[in-house]
Amino acid sequence: MNSEIKNLAERLARLEEVLAAAAAGNFTSQIDLDIEAADDLTSVETGINLLISDLADEVKKTEKRTAEHERKRKK
Repeated sequence: MNSEIKNLAERLARLEEVLAAAAAGNFTSQIDLDIEAADDLTSVETGINLLISDLADEVKKTEKRTAEHERKRKK
């Protein structure tokens, strides 16, 4: 892994955009990764992508359970 972080300002700006979108409930944004040029920030970017993906899955599960609960409650 390369210890020099390339395009730091741009990558931090993208991290901020993606995290802001996730905080607003938009879990479709992901950080583009360049695995071939991996550096110390790549693992953070990867972790954030995984976190957002996991959050999206949990939200979907919760929405499904809520909808099922509402259907049962209306019967």
